[in-house]
Amino acid sequence: MFFLISLATIVFFGCKKDDNLPTSQFLFANAGTDTAVSLPLQGSGWYFRAILSGKASYSLSGKIISYSWTALYQDSFDFFIVSENADSSELFLMEWPDIQMPKSTSRRFRLEVRDDHQNVDDDTVTITIIRRFLAEYRDLSWDSTVGPLTYLNIKPKTDQIVNYQPFHMNYPITPDILNLCAFGNNCEDIQSWKIIPYVPYDSIKLTNKDLFYSNSTNNADDIDAGEAWVVIYATPQSGIDFNQKVSIGVYRIK
Repeated sequence: MFFLISLATIVFFGCKKDDNLPTSQFLFANAGTDTAVSLPLQGSGWYFRAILSGKASYSLSGKIISYSWTALYQDSFDFFIVSENADSSELFLMEWPDIQMPKSTSRRFRLEVRDDHQNVDDDTVTITIIRRFLAEYRDLSWDSTVGPLTYLNIKPKTDQIVNYQPFHMNYPITPDILNLCAFGNNCEDIQSWKIIPYVPYDSIKLTNKDLFYSNSTNNADDIDAGEAWVVIYATPQSGIDFNQKVSIGVYRIK
């Protein structure tokens, strides 16, 4: 499942208590700092990981005996709280690869705590996802070299590409949707990413481009059946070190 994949980049801000909810003079809930997540989980494309932490909660009259995490928004299908009744938990969020979705989305979560003197208090925390691309894949290895071209197949690969659908959903109607950031560049800066132009399959051997992408086949039946994929090609003149891994972004979000 997606929640077993590695850690994404997380930035912390501050927390916010909901003044409309009742509070206790003896029990103090603390849902942790507001968090911004900018990188999807490795290989997932559009799944993100954050941490919900209520460890700073405390009771002056006794000890806390229960914690409860809940979401304060409607779309319950796009998140997963691993441990809803623990003082802290991993949180996994899914941003659908829809070009209409905004660059930044925020979700609020509520922590309710109870102590052994029947006191109850709660606090909220906001998790914000800031995306650069519709989907983003990191640490991809080049597959092989044939003649002057080194290629990278964009299809399911263990630990590198788990979710693959954005390429198939938008392919091949909208060219120039792929972006590449080579190892050694500042991939946090969107200006470091190169837009990869599209070249028709029949023109692969004719193009003078040093970096481009195309189809894995020109067979219409394979394309219609979803049995084709995107292939990125590069020549030695592209300036890319093929021994180093690259990152791929699908649809740059403005």
